[in-house]
Amino acid sequence: MTTHSGFEAKVLAAFTATLLVVGGLLAATWRLAYDAAEDARWIHHTHQVIDHLTRIAAETLQIEFSTQGFRLTGEHERLVERDESLALRAALLDRVRTLTADNPVQQDRLQQLHAVLDQRLALYQRILELTRSQGAQAAARYAAAAPLQATRQQTYRLLREMEADERHLLAQRSAAYEHSKQALLGTGLGLASLLSALLAGTYVLLRRQLRATEASRQALAASEENLAITLHAIGDGVLVTDRAGCITRMNPVAEQLTGWSQAQARGQAVNEVFRIIHEETRAAAEIPVARVLATGEVQGLANHTTLIARDGRETPIADSAAPIRDAAGAVVGVVLVFRDVTTEREAQRLVRQQNTLLAQHVQERTAELQESQEHLHRIMNGAPALIAYLDTAQRFVYANQLYRRRFAPDGREVIGRTVREIAGEERYAMAGAALTRALQGEPQSFDWQPFPGVWQVSNYVPRRDAQGRVIGCYVLGTDITERKRHESEIETLNAELGQRVRELEHVSRALRTLSAGNRTMLRARDEQELLDTMCRTIVNAGGYHVAVVWFRSDDAGQSLWPAAEHGYPGGMAALRLRKASWADNVHGHSAIGAAIRSGQAVAVQRLATDADDAPGWPRIDGQASGLACPLHAGGQVIGALSIYHPEPEAFDSDEINLLSALADDLAFGIATLRDRAEQQRTRQAMHHLTHHDPLTGLANETQFTELLGAAVELGLHGGAQFALLQTNIERLG
Repeated sequence: MTTHSGFEAKVLAAFTATLLVVGGLLAATWRLAYDAAEDARWIHHTHQVIDHLTRIAAETLQIEFSTQGFRLTGEHERLVERDESLALRAALLDRVRTLTADNPVQQDRLQQLHAVLDQRLALYQRILELTRSQGAQAAARYAAAAPLQATRQQTYRLLREMEADERHLLAQRSAAYEHSKQALLGTGLGLASLLSALLAGTYVLLRRQLRATEASRQALAASEENLAITLHAIGDGVLVTDRAGCITRMNPVAEQLTGWSQAQARGQAVNEVFRIIHEETRAAAEIPVARVLATGEVQGLANHTTLIARDGRETPIADSAAPIRDAAGAVVGVVLVFRDVTTEREAQRLVRQQNTLLAQHVQERTAELQESQEHLHRIMNGAPALIAYLDTAQRFVYANQLYRRRFAPDGREVIGRTVREIAGEERYAMAGAALTRALQGEPQSFDWQPFPGVWQVSNYVPRRDAQGRVIGCYVLGTDITERKRHESEIETLNAELGQRVRELEHVSRALRTLSAGNRTMLRARDEQELLDTMCRTIVNAGGYHVAVVWFRSDDAGQSLWPAAEHGYPGGMAALRLRKASWADNVHGHSAIGAAIRSGQAVAVQRLATDADDAPGWPRIDGQASGLACPLHAGGQVIGALSIYHPEPEAFDSDEINLLSALADDLAFGIATLRDRAEQQRTRQAMHHLTHHDPLTGLANETQFTELLGAAVELGLHGGAQFALLQTNIERLG
């Protein structure tokens, strides 16, 4: 009754817990879903603010473009576009103010942004008024002096700060949203798992109760059967007696050894069925059953006991007897277990014979091993290698003669001493770490120089026992001094070969550039075309990254101005913003200024660290070296050609000479084109002087005669050309 009531209590508790879990699951799911919805709403709110800030930046940029467009073109449509953008930006700002009403930091930034935008709008209005009233130049002067750049930077800084703040909020809210989702999923899975576990536990509880009832019913029936099966399965003979020493059970092995069946032996005294004698004396041996019944302790047979079967067969056996006790601990019988030891006796005899043979074989093998060991020692001492064996404490167990001569030339004993003692502190510092790793199980191989001028390759191989534990380390050293000398010579030759290859590459690069530059000068029709094409050729054909042509000015500041470039970031517009000079001052203290002043090529092999690198030298991101070659024309230096390369030390002496020749050719081409242009202007001036009056500028007699002759010629053939020529003559008259 108690068991049944306890089972009902367990079932009731399981169903109560299930109901509580279902209620908790519903409450937790509702709360987590509400939190997730709130987090999603705030994420959408933050996205709206970021989108509005981006549109405000875009409209601000559009306002600037429209204002600049009106200043440049005078088109009133630009003002209409600007006003539309102003209205849209104001609406966006109002929307952002509403969306960030709960954020005092953003509200403060909005007030600052309004003030800056109003200031910029006032500046633009003033510029437009000056454009209408005093012209574009007055407006440009005012714009140059007005703080347009500062207000622009402040505007975009405030927008960036607001956007960064909102993105930070977005990251926090996104993380909270993800946390809510994960919490919802984790809580649901946890509670569902708990519910499943409770249901499974209830099922197991019911199932276990049913099985326990069935098991109790079958256990009693199976007990007797299991006992019989066990007795039959035992490989030894088993006899069971009662407290009087009469046999109650026996298994088939006991039947076979005694010659009695169970039916015949049941009820018989044990000494009638189990007859034993001493194997050597043939005297009757004591059966241990009576002693077990008397003492209640386990007893065994004496050695050399033989069992005599019912049919007279004799079998050497070994056995033991143990008491059988009831629930109160009283002895109610004896179980006697015995086995046939014929095979064991034969095995013992064979073992004794094998031991005799083994002892003889061990003596023979010992002699062979000693001879083999002596032979191995001779081989190891005669080998041209340093051989040793160390234990885990780094002590020498063995070392051949070459090893001793190398590391203990004074005849010191090596065996039993540590590597540190024999090698010394300096050499141990070089090899100790590798030896430690080898004794930890990692094979090591390394080259080292234990003595001046002597190189060795050492191999440390760990030795392991049958369980895989490291118990020592083999040391094998080979002299590689000659190999190291050859390797050093090869490295030197490779370095020299690499230097020659680099020099050839530089010369080849410069020759390609020089050849392509000469072809460029042959095709150029005017000076600017020559300069632009030459810069492109230096970059495209020569493989350099940037090329710039500078011309000197003989003004008060001795300034430099760029004439052509290729590859320079920002192009000519960026170059014209630089304050470059060829004077010997802070702006001219550069390779370009030095080349123009000295008339010699100047190379800066490391732009990032060279002391001559100054504000006058145009530094370019990604370019590590540069070269400036002067341009000689008409007996003076008119400018310089600057070339850049992304590698440091990119210009050797041969390459500098070839690129200097290219600069001389370029200067010659410039001078030639300038002479050609000057000759053309001279011819035009002479033609004008021969055909016009120097005082009035009107056509003179020579031009009139030429036109009259042409008119006569055309009049003979007629046509429209004659009428045109007649009109020109009338104008001259």
